[in-house]
Amino acid sequence: MSPAAKPPKSPYAPIDMPAKPSGKAKFWIQSHDKPALGVVAQYNPKELTITREVPWSPPGEAGGGGSSTSASALDLEFTGAKARSLSVELFFDGFEEQAAAPYTLPVMASIKILEELSSVQMPGKPTAPEEKRRPHKCIATWGPLEAFPCVITSIETKYTMFDTDGTPLRATCTLKLLEAGKVSTKDTTTAAPATTTDKK
Repeated sequence: MSPAAKPPKSPYAPIDMPAKPSGKAKFWIQSHDKPALGVVAQYNPKELTITREVPWSPPGEAGGGGSSTSASALDLEFTGAKARSLSVELFFDGFEEQAAAPYTLPVMASIKILEELSSVQMPGKPTAPEEKRRPHKCIATWGPLEAFPCVITSIETKYTMFDTDGTPLRATCTLKLLEAGKVSTKDTTTAAPATTTDKK
């Protein structure tokens, strides 16, 4: 009997790259479109915030319909579920000696990857495939937390220490992520206006 086939690797499995840590679980984020592109936190964040908005509004307000004169001021209508958001602050340190551990990356290299994840993959190429005309869809997780499919909606980097040549040695990067299922690019192409010729 032939040995049982191995189950397919989950698309949300941790990334395989030199920065992948061993032992202690680390926060990581990688591209769903290009799995080799990702970052593992050098130091785990002190906190991670997941927000879920549950939208309610007075009857008729959300849909534009007329409100009932008999409706109570406390009456509410559920207007539909919204995606969750996640915010996390990552600290990168290229100064301390422990920063030379095998799983770390130089500060600028890590920031560059995060910037790439939030950037259009093939900018300025309108004929590129649709999935290349948008930033990456990503996967983020930490230890036993459920994988969080998302897009990066905001990235803010604060550099706090520099080498004598100006190379950043420490940086704090704040990421804001929005939960995402299917992602696409808005079609901005418009039909050319019809031309007419005046008859004389």
